[in-house]
Amino acid sequence: MDDCLVGEDTEEDLLLLCHQMQQLLAAGGFELTKWQSNSEYINSSIGAHSAESAAWLNTHTEASVLGLKWMPATDEFAFAVQPLPDIHATSWTKRSVLSITARIYDPDGLAAPFIVNAKILIQKIWKEMQDWDMILSDPLKTAWQNIFSQIPLFNNLRIPRWIGYSRRLTMTLHGFSDGSTLALGEAVYVTIHSGAEVKSNLLLSKSKVAPLRGETIPRLELRAAVLLSELIQRVVNICKTQHNIMIGSITGWSDSMVVLCWLKRGESSLKQFVANRVRQINTNTADCDWRYVPTDINPADLISRGMTMRELIESELWWHGPDFLRQPEAMWPNPPERISEQVEMEVKNECRRVRNRTDRTSGQMVAKVNAIYIEQKPLLERYSSMNRLIRVTAWVFRFTRNCRSPSAERQNLHLSVKELEHSLTFWIRQEQSDFFGDDIRKLERWAQHQQPVETSKLSNSIAILAPFLQDGVLRMSGRLQAADIPDVQQNPIILPGKGRLALLMARATHVKLLHCGAQQLIAALRQNYWILGVWSLARSIVKLCITCERLRAKTTEQMMGNLPACRVCPARPFVHTGVDYAGPIQVRPDRRRGNVVIKGYIAVFVWALSASME
Repeated sequence: MDDCLVGEDTEEDLLLLCHQMQQLLAAGGFELTKWQSNSEYINSSIGAHSAESAAWLNTHTEASVLGLKWMPATDEFAFAVQPLPDIHATSWTKRSVLSITARIYDPDGLAAPFIVNAKILIQKIWKEMQDWDMILSDPLKTAWQNIFSQIPLFNNLRIPRWIGYSRRLTMTLHGFSDGSTLALGEAVYVTIHSGAEVKSNLLLSKSKVAPLRGETIPRLELRAAVLLSELIQRVVNICKTQHNIMIGSITGWSDSMVVLCWLKRGESSLKQFVANRVRQINTNTADCDWRYVPTDINPADLISRGMTMRELIESELWWHGPDFLRQPEAMWPNPPERISEQVEMEVKNECRRVRNRTDRTSGQMVAKVNAIYIEQKPLLERYSSMNRLIRVTAWVFRFTRNCRSPSAERQNLHLSVKELEHSLTFWIRQEQSDFFGDDIRKLERWAQHQQPVETSKLSNSIAILAPFLQDGVLRMSGRLQAADIPDVQQNPIILPGKGRLALLMARATHVKLLHCGAQQLIAALRQNYWILGVWSLARSIVKLCITCERLRAKTTEQMMGNLPACRVCPARPFVHTGVDYAGPIQVRPDRRRGNVVIKGYIAVFVWALSASME
């Protein structure tokens, strides 16, 4: 059985809870001992009923709570740092630095501004690619010696356990984040409102070293805001599910105007990296109001740049947060009235912008400047499966038809073959329009004016195919008009080999034919389509297919060993000899009539040096 940590607002409620726990576990044969409380009334009441608990209370003045020391007499937490080894300054290695850093156990991040210095140093040691037992370089050794000399000051650190909350008071949460090229920091403070009196205390924090790959400061600030949102979500879940504590309001603070501008914009108007993290922040902190805080009063800034142990112990900003937390909301800091040009540039760098596009139908240039739009992948580029593309398109067409039709005429059953064929034809027309748009318009104009087709004015890639339009689809004129075959085989559909649709078709056909070769793939495709550059397409499909690559893999061959000395050193004939023996075989000594067949054996003597036989 592990230790149990409980608390109540009054001594009477806590004593009642203790008696209930004793009775509940006593029914199963379990006796609770080793009681400790910060109340003398609770200690005396429990000690009067249990001699063992009374002896424990008299001999133990502190207890271990989740890796920290709790001193009931003063109701404070202290760090339980293991004794430090006596290591000479010239013996510091990566192994010893990690070993000593791991002895500082800080689950709630209460000493994060100091511990982050060790984390940053460890990252620098790792960047130098040193072995575990290699002596540190002089700059790293000096930096670590400075950190190591401050670790004993943990014995002077005392943290009040009680944050001032009771169920009749109102509690609000304030989270602060900050990022730099060295580290990311987040801190959560709880504010207790008791009438006119307001108290604020540090609840927990988290630190993390910055990524090794270089990133801009706004992106690092955004990473810190993501970590803060996760930290706030964790606190809220614990308060609601485990302790039934209602939180009045939640506020997130950042000193980066760029991040705050990103959070106010729509996710769809931002680039992928920023959009994903803004979406995560909004999901984790749906009820959180994000505001601006100046850097000099941002407690998370103490983490991102680090502090000495003595500065940490004396820092009111770290332990109680900025002064405005204890003031009315009207006194809270406001963002700058005018955003600097640098901030605007950083915000715009992560926004999607409209590119200039040409309207092929009218031949006019349509330009949209300074407009933010949702840059979606085309539907054809979004899917890698031909079957999925056709089915999704068919569902889209059905949805549009149902929206325009009365309720009685709407279709709700499975997709029909006709709908799937309509979707395939749609994409064929789109692909041909993208690659052969000018040629299709010429053919339409000639057909409208009943003029003969002038192949010399068509693109060289399709002019030789004598193309024509049938139901808006570009086809080639074949020589099989008299053959008893379907029309699609007599006049195959022309498709560009460099298009996405041809790639999906070839990939689907390759899998359908059980990963066939290039020639069989081409033969299958030409049943219905004439794809330009089909040989290159078919070879690339077969070459890039993972399954085919595995089947084509060559087995490794054993390398021949060195020849023995008897095979390579000069010697007299048949000094080193090998023998091959075979038999029995049937032998007739003479061909004359009446000879009896006898058994025979074969012995071959091979000279090892020259392979001569006898």
